[in-house]
Amino acid sequence: NGFACRPIKIGKIDAALSASCPEGTISFNGPCVKDDFIYLLQDAVPGKVEITNGKTMLSFGNQSFVQGDKLYATGAVRFPKKKTGSKATLNFQLGSANVGATSTQFVGESEFVSSVRHTLAHEVAETIESPLGLAVDVAGSGLATSDGSLLIFRRTLLSRALDPRIQSPGGGPYFAAEMLDNDKLKAPDLSVNTSLSPVIELDAINLKANDILILRSGSGWEIAEGKGNQCEGALVSWSLAVDQKEIAGDSPQLVSAARPLGSSSLQGVFKVPNSSTSGKMSLSAKIDPGSDKGRAQCVLKIAEPTTLSLVVFRSVASLPAETQSARYLHDMGSVQSKVGRLSSSQAGPPIETILNFNWDHQKSDVLLTDTIVTLAAEDRLQPTKAYVQISRAPDGLCSSVGKINLMDPDKPHAVFVTDMAIEGEFNALTRFYLTGMAYNNDSKNVLINEARIFFMHFRRIGDRL
Repeated sequence: NGFACRPIKIGKIDAALSASCPEGTISFNGPCVKDDFIYLLQDAVPGKVEITNGKTMLSFGNQSFVQGDKLYATGAVRFPKKKTGSKATLNFQLGSANVGATSTQFVGESEFVSSVRHTLAHEVAETIESPLGLAVDVAGSGLATSDGSLLIFRRTLLSRALDPRIQSPGGGPYFAAEMLDNDKLKAPDLSVNTSLSPVIELDAINLKANDILILRSGSGWEIAEGKGNQCEGALVSWSLAVDQKEIAGDSPQLVSAARPLGSSSLQGVFKVPNSSTSGKMSLSAKIDPGSDKGRAQCVLKIAEPTTLSLVVFRSVASLPAETQSARYLHDMGSVQSKVGRLSSSQAGPPIETILNFNWDHQKSDVLLTDTIVTLAAEDRLQPTKAYVQISRAPDGLCSSVGKINLMDPDKPHAVFVTDMAIEGEFNALTRFYLTGMAYNNDSKNVLINEARIFFMHFRRIGDRL
């Protein structure tokens, strides 16, 4: 008498950390806290091109998905030059079923190499073993290069994540350990160079063996003033690297009077080898002048802001020591605009809002966004310059700048921009705006075929303890 015990299931991996806390709670550093579910990264899978019966697929392979899994996938496919262009339709497919939105873009113009991208934010409805991939349907155009990644987030009990008895060093699931963003250019101009020149970098940070890195970049460029003749026919290419090892690259884009501006957006996945290291992340670019010696004087102006962001996912074996900075996936989704127009003018075009959404956040929350805007020109004679960017209130402009030069009607081209918002000391509501403007000599409109903002919202695990 005088003693009371509650039974404990010995040997079960989902057993509570401490028998001193009521059922449904766990003891962590003293107090009992609710043993709740959180979403952690289960796996990060790079894409691989597969061509079957003439159909192109950026495949992430056969996966065992659990009901409630949250999937975030990006894919980029690039097409070589060809005499006639055609429309490419992009769909993510889970097994034989289409999931997410469909995107239609124009590819294969003779003047430059086309690059198209697509993104997926999806919750799995049932436990299933199935392949996932980005299907590309386009007539008569071969595939040049491709890259992409699939992030699988799965519900995990706090007691499992914090229990040292079930943790596998270096193994999953993984929490977000570091989230960094930089928009400081190393130099505003890009000149002809025989090798890649760093445009923006992240300082080296200490990484652990088997950390998974998600590195993202966005940049825009224009021919520098007075350099139009020198840049005619030059090619600009981009590279995203960890410790000078390329993890994603963009096909060369032609620089010409018809294409005086452009933008690049890249995302790559890198797993740290079986030893800790200090990784330096960089976005670099190169201008290839070709055989014309006159192009050696070509200079491109790099747009500000150009962004480089990093998420480091780390094994839960390190979670008990990093709970105050560690983050989990709180929410994921997308918002979409209706078909619309952007007005243009010779000077001082108005900046118009294409799409907006509200982000309800706590202090230290982080929001990653990927935005696709598909635009087409209304005027078949005059070229139109179009610009898009994410801004937010009350913090102002924040994303990379997407730039594109449009010609001809009914040829939709996609512009892709990225942003990472790291909140400080306040619980607040932030409104995000997708804005755009266009410049045209005869004030014709730019058509907005579609616009979507995809997002991942991360929150500190320590706020749940």
